[in-house]
Amino acid sequence: GCGSEASDPPSAPVPPSSGELLVSARTVGDQLDSNGYTFVLNGASGVALSINDEIRISDLTPGTHSFDVGGIASNCRRTNGPTLGSLAIQGDAVTRLDLEVFCLLPDPGRIFYTTLIGSVHVIDALGGNRQVLGVLADKVEVTGDQDRIVYNWDDDIWVADADGSNPTNLTNAPNRGESRPTWSPDGQRIAYKRNEVIQNSEFDIYVMNADGSGVTNLTPNTPEWTDGELDWSPDGTRIAFRSHRSSAGDLWTMAPDGSQLAQLTTGGLIDTNPRWSPDGQRLVFTRFMRPLDEGGTDFELFVINADGTGLRQLTSDGRRTSEADWSPDGRWIVFSSAELSAGAPQFDLFVMRSDGTDRLQLTFGERAGLPS
Repeated sequence: GCGSEASDPPSAPVPPSSGELLVSARTVGDQLDSNGYTFVLNGASGVALSINDEIRISDLTPGTHSFDVGGIASNCRRTNGPTLGSLAIQGDAVTRLDLEVFCLLPDPGRIFYTTLIGSVHVIDALGGNRQVLGVLADKVEVTGDQDRIVYNWDDDIWVADADGSNPTNLTNAPNRGESRPTWSPDGQRIAYKRNEVIQNSEFDIYVMNADGSGVTNLTPNTPEWTDGELDWSPDGTRIAFRSHRSSAGDLWTMAPDGSQLAQLTTGGLIDTNPRWSPDGQRLVFTRFMRPLDEGGTDFELFVINADGTGLRQLTSDGRRTSEADWSPDGRWIVFSSAELSAGAPQFDLFVMRSDGTDRLQLTFGERAGLPS
């Protein structure tokens, strides 16, 4: 008879290769919880994770897995994502989950900031509990008693209750470019910059009462100079501001009536956006590091003593770092920063200690700026 060759037996299915998960924790701030955290995967028994350490979980089936991070103290918050969610495990690969946890003393306060479209947001100092006030504005500043806010919108200076209600236009002078308002410490007066000549880039610094009366120019008769980007000192005796009366931009201070001018910085390409520390001893500000013809959009943060001594650089990462402000206790600085790119900068809020250490990101993809 006729023979035939035996066919190969069907091959067995190849089981999917297992994956591995690397979980890391980085915790910074005040009153850190030394007990650490508990990491739970797929509802199984929790694995202990120290506050600044990492764990590896092996032999995981590729696919979607759920996780839960427990044990985060009430004065702490994970800033770079939720404490529970899901993640995709790949076969023959290591998947990373990084936990950034920020801790502060109880009742650390709130941060006001604006987005690209002018929406005012408020978050707690740990980056959570976001509220949208619905006020369209640029720079926002809160009174010391936290009852009212002042802001600029559509070339005018406005005030409102701290929740954004009862907005009132104080200036009603469109096309004057009024902006960057700052409260006096007692909440009775507002200083701001104003475009003195329509369709011109020359600005003066004005002051008015909190009801819009008593408008006074503090830097009159200076048509060739631009004065602006100002902040009122905590004791009410000085106003810090940027002026190009001596260069492209230096920091100066003056008395609230425009007298007693004193220059703080020299030699920078542009120094701007000064903010007083709560004790009035220092100012944080932005320095423009490289001219535009050298491709420069590099802004870094510096601090300086109120008498112009002790200049020190806080950031040096080549990013576009702009507005900054202090926490009420002076221990932390919140600031907006963006990667340098060909398109519009994508700003987010960051926080760091007042010496530049322990930096953490608070917002992600919000185009957030002008924190207060």
